[in-house]
Amino acid sequence: MRSASPAYVPEIDGLRAIAVMAVILFHVQVAALSGGYAGVDVFFVISGYLITGGLMRELREQGTLNLRHFYVRRARRLLPALYVTLLASTVLAIVLLSHHRLMAFGASLMSATLSVSNIHFYLGSGYFESASDYKPLLHTWSLGVEEQFYLVWPLLLLFTRRGRWFRTVAVLLFLAALGCAEWLSRAEPAAAFFLAPFRIHEFVIGALLATSAAPCAKDSPKADVALLLGLALVGFALFRFDARTAFPGWNALVPCVGAALVLWAGSASRWRWLLNNPVSVYLGRTSYSTYLVHWPLVVFFRVAKGREHFTQKEQFILLLATLVLGHLCHRWVEQRLRQVPAWGNRRFLTGLLLSTTLLLGLGFAAQQESWVQARTWAANRVTPKEIELRRKARFLPRQQVCTVKGWDHCDDLVPGKRNALVIGDSHAVDAYNAFVTRFPQDNITLSDLGGCPPHSSIDQIVVAGHPDLPKCLELNRKRHDPAYLRRYDYIVVNVYMDWYTPQHLAEYLRFLHAEGVKKVVLFGQTWRASDDLPELVNRVGLDRERLMPMLKAPPSEQALVSAAQELGYLYVSKTDALSTKGHFDVFDASEILFTYDKHHLSLEYSKRLLDKRHLDVRRYLEGTK
Repeated sequence: MRSASPAYVPEIDGLRAIAVMAVILFHVQVAALSGGYAGVDVFFVISGYLITGGLMRELREQGTLNLRHFYVRRARRLLPALYVTLLASTVLAIVLLSHHRLMAFGASLMSATLSVSNIHFYLGSGYFESASDYKPLLHTWSLGVEEQFYLVWPLLLLFTRRGRWFRTVAVLLFLAALGCAEWLSRAEPAAAFFLAPFRIHEFVIGALLATSAAPCAKDSPKADVALLLGLALVGFALFRFDARTAFPGWNALVPCVGAALVLWAGSASRWRWLLNNPVSVYLGRTSYSTYLVHWPLVVFFRVAKGREHFTQKEQFILLLATLVLGHLCHRWVEQRLRQVPAWGNRRFLTGLLLSTTLLLGLGFAAQQESWVQARTWAANRVTPKEIELRRKARFLPRQQVCTVKGWDHCDDLVPGKRNALVIGDSHAVDAYNAFVTRFPQDNITLSDLGGCPPHSSIDQIVVAGHPDLPKCLELNRKRHDPAYLRRYDYIVVNVYMDWYTPQHLAEYLRFLHAEGVKKVVLFGQTWRASDDLPELVNRVGLDRERLMPMLKAPPSEQALVSAAQELGYLYVSKTDALSTKGHFDVFDASEILFTYDKHHLSLEYSKRLLDKRHLDVRRYLEGTK
């Protein structure tokens, strides 16, 4: 059985350089690299290739594996630089983060220390969600996947031992993991993205290459073609994939197979200078430390600036700072502790235990509100408890109605009453609150799901990582069932406009009209915060003049307004409803904010949506307007 050569291969560092720079440039918002996240998959292939090759050599030469030596070696390779990054991030989090975000940081710190941050973030929210922009340790999910791979892979090799058995098991693992990843990338995309069992096929590609592929002939045309094709596949993924690409199922094979071709042919091809040049080798050798420091830098810079998007100058500053800090971490931490010193492993393991205890203690403390609030320098006008309560309060009217009617009958029709259907995404509850408040005599049904506006082909326009796409598809089938829609006396539509556009909604309105739906009340858009509004308030105070520049104006809806008027439907402007004397009310006289995230209305504001138009709405619904 052939294994990877133990000699240093500079071309592998060149491939690492491509992977790490893709991830970094993606995270500093270089638009061209919309698929830069696939650089992580390249790393997984490299890990599978190198780890399997090394373990197979040891099995062949020693007849067994020294698991203790392997795990200590991995700990030396990964944990010192990781722990330094975690400690430095904790210091910055204590200084810069709000109470609410520091508490969330504490939980992620504990999970990253225990190498389970991929599970933690899976249970939290998706990688592409805007809230992820403010999680300094989000990038450690990939380390969790790698470390879990390192934990089980040597045991698999010990169990199979013989090459034929290993290859058989590896191929079966590859097929099973790929099939599950492809299915879950649509049914449960967060699980497919974050959890190690659904990434194992990427490591297996490298493992099979290390144990099965014959050497590529030096300076052969075959090597040249393989290298250039591999780089083209990796480049295609980096430049053509985006947040809408279903991942990591079949699509992940593009960068992974590309990486495997590069590994196979890199040192044999006459184009190897693309990888083994001094710049690429340097970036590859420092890639681990650079990867570790880049995302906390991005997040804390974003927090300090108070906005999501970077200018070109800021992108350059972030890139330069990442490379400098990555070099320092590699030089003074990673290299110094990677090799076994004269005093052996005992002191290293003792230091590792103490460092782990310290980080777990800091993570636990950061989750305690009493400790977090002891930071006198951190503004606390809007407390974590208030944020939590205000976000939950949006759903109180719905809960009260369902408690009275019975949860199993919450959306049943009620004979003798005017029955209404509220359709929308996570914003539908705002319209529900408005109608329950102003028209309590009506029986109101709610058709809502986060990120699921009405569209006949929602799977073609929705972001690929949608966590509930099967439910969304089923819900939209119902929303396009004429018999179902005609059961209601009127329909209310309230959605968030982003990837879902006014044109999409206009199509749905025309569908409703064609199916004979006579009465539709349509809510418009309103201002949205550039960051969670409580974060902005804690930063600048309850100062409308300072807060307004941090808000984004609603998109133009003139085409949608015209479509509604043409069809005889009633349009209600949220911005007009929530403004006083032409000025948008960021907060009211009781200091209640209009939102406690970026754009979902607080309960008090959602109840105001019909205050100015309730007579117009009443006349419209009664047919007197």
